[in-house]
Amino acid sequence: MASSGNSINANNRGSAIDITVWICFILCALSIVAKVWTKLGRRGQKMHVRNLQLDDYLLMLSLLLLGAYSVAISQQVKAGLGKHLESLSSGDVTKYAKIEYASYFLYLATISLANATGVVFGLMLEPGPRLLRMLQGLIGWNFLWFMASTLATAFQCAPPTTWQSIHGQCFDRAVFWAIIDITNMTINVGLALVLCRIVIILHLSRTRYFLLVLFSSRILLAIPTAFKVHFLLRDRHLDNHDPSSDSVDAVISSILVATTTIMATTMPFMNPVMGHLQPGWSTGAVRLSVGIDPHPANSFARSTRQHLVELPVIK
Repeated sequence: MASSGNSINANNRGSAIDITVWICFILCALSIVAKVWTKLGRRGQKMHVRNLQLDDYLLMLSLLLLGAYSVAISQQVKAGLGKHLESLSSGDVTKYAKIEYASYFLYLATISLANATGVVFGLMLEPGPRLLRMLQGLIGWNFLWFMASTLATAFQCAPPTTWQSIHGQCFDRAVFWAIIDITNMTINVGLALVLCRIVIILHLSRTRYFLLVLFSSRILLAIPTAFKVHFLLRDRHLDNHDPSSDSVDAVISSILVATTTIMATTMPFMNPVMGHLQPGWSTGAVRLSVGIDPHPANSFARSTRQHLVELPVIK
């Protein structure tokens, strides 16, 4: 999976990126597999794909996209990411720019799907009308964020070479990506607040504060986002900006942003986390949503489907 086995030094930091991207991918893969595995064999039944729900499929799709994003970053390292631009051939520079361009779309899709998974989980907790509208607003906001970011990324540089970020004519990409990631952070903070509010309304006892901590973990996304914005704006003001070398810190921060988004989505789903919830109507929706409740209610299934089809239509 890793690129060439060069040592990490000031002139070649590519190996550091490879190590980071694949460690993060493995962590996300393990957390998603653990969650899906719990669902497959839930309630003492034989493992069956019918036990999976919409959030499981979204998470698996986000993992596939994260894998593709990780491969793209690794290939970008092979093309020269982490090395000084002057040491690269013209062919490597072209390959580097094209792979970077493709990686942006994978990055946006991965994060957008992880955000959508978190919103779907909130819908499965049967929130009241007010919180339901908030969740529907968040998924609409997330969709608009993804579409606007993807469209703007597609034309970040002048056509026909919209991928040519090194020698092409582009708008201020540092400010652009700072806005994209800050907007994504606000989506996650909003989702964390809504999920925490749902937990408070459920009137849980011992597990309330534990679940509040887990659901509010999305706020930790502010840390890698802050670092990424800092590195983007720092590189923007460098006198002798070296795109292939100076962007290493921003790329690593992007990897951590994607990883944090997925991990914050999967942690509350874990069977060891939800297994300690006390039985009863107030926690039944939470337990069923992670595949633990042995007595699912038909009313919940109907309500969940209703909440999902009531998602706002973006015109």
